[in-house]
Amino acid sequence: MRRAAHGKTKKQPNIKKILTDKDLIAHFQQVVYVTRKMVCGMEGLIRGIEAGKPVSPKALFDAAQKKGLTLELDRLCREKVIEAFGRIYPNNKDKLLFLNLDASILDNVIGSGYLKRQVQTYGVNPQNIVVEINETKVQDNKALKAFIDQYRKEGFLIALDDVGAGFSNLDRIPIVKPDIIKIDIGLIRNIHLDYHKQEVVKSMIRLATQIGAMVVAEGVETQEEAIETLRLGVNMIQGFYFSRPAELSDQPFENERIDMLADNFKIYMTDTLKHEQRIYKHISSIVRKTLAALKDCDAFDERLQRIVDSHDVVECAYVLDESGLQCSRTLFGRGKCGSRENLIFYSASSGTDHSMKRYYFQIANGKRDKYMTEPYVSLATGNLCVTFAETFKSSDNKKFILCMDFCEAEG
Repeated sequence: MRRAAHGKTKKQPNIKKILTDKDLIAHFQQVVYVTRKMVCGMEGLIRGIEAGKPVSPKALFDAAQKKGLTLELDRLCREKVIEAFGRIYPNNKDKLLFLNLDASILDNVIGSGYLKRQVQTYGVNPQNIVVEINETKVQDNKALKAFIDQYRKEGFLIALDDVGAGFSNLDRIPIVKPDIIKIDIGLIRNIHLDYHKQEVVKSMIRLATQIGAMVVAEGVETQEEAIETLRLGVNMIQGFYFSRPAELSDQPFENERIDMLADNFKIYMTDTLKHEQRIYKHISSIVRKTLAALKDCDAFDERLQRIVDSHDVVECAYVLDESGLQCSRTLFGRGKCGSRENLIFYSASSGTDHSMKRYYFQIANGKRDKYMTEPYVSLATGNLCVTFAETFKSSDNKKFILCMDFCEAEG
């Protein structure tokens, strides 16, 4: 038995009595499809009751695991949730019920048909049920695939839960081929302040889009988190920002915050677009002045260095010839030179071949004469930046490409 912080033995709930008396209460949390301005469904959650006091799901399942009653508890939890959802289902046949399945019991549920019978008992169409699987608890990939194949044939939707938490295995995604990916709260918390979280979530959204899955951001608590997840492209949001888990209300699929968030998101995106336009205009102005200064000279380094030193927003600059070879040094602004340089992260030197870079392909193939990258972290400095590349011709009509890195945060 674990001991509490104050030294007393932490009492385990009487799980056998709770199961016998069915002392469980179904709570629900809304899942909101903001771009469609609707509550598209809800996740079913469970609270135990013992001596009139609530018992957390963790305490319930810890006690059930010790007594070998995990399967019985899991089935009773699902029954309580489906039963409650079944009461409102006749008038809400376009809504989804997100239903947790303890992945540790997969071996016991394959072929049993128990979940299907539960759904039929309460008159719910399997197509309205999203079975959530926490893949970190899956021990047997064959059992996982067999379960998925069986229940998908029955019409159930499949979601991978808590993706990005703990030791998530990306190899499970091609096995499950999920309809929905739920991104863990750990990646969502303060995501608006963390560039690396944003990029991880963005990559998950891109992956989901490519494999035909939808994305739910879990644990969204603030408007800033909600707006950032929407900006990155999530489909649905779940969390305290919209609702806390509660018993079913008379109007379970209404939420006044949806319109408010939609309006604030539009304002945010409009302001963001204006800001990006100002940055692009400022960058373009610096590039134009730099091109004008380079057109009538044979050696670029000295003039480039003066330009880089005169603009704090410029991280570095260099010039390529028509074949993609660097024909100048990489000139850094004051205090920025080699701030991250080591054996694997370092700035390119004169003679470096850039012909495999995306921006070079875009320009060399004649699709455009200028190109600006998405924000990325510089390998040489570790700073967030964008690269702007544009062609120019020297006084003797030779073609070159000017490349300038601009500090994203200072733009």
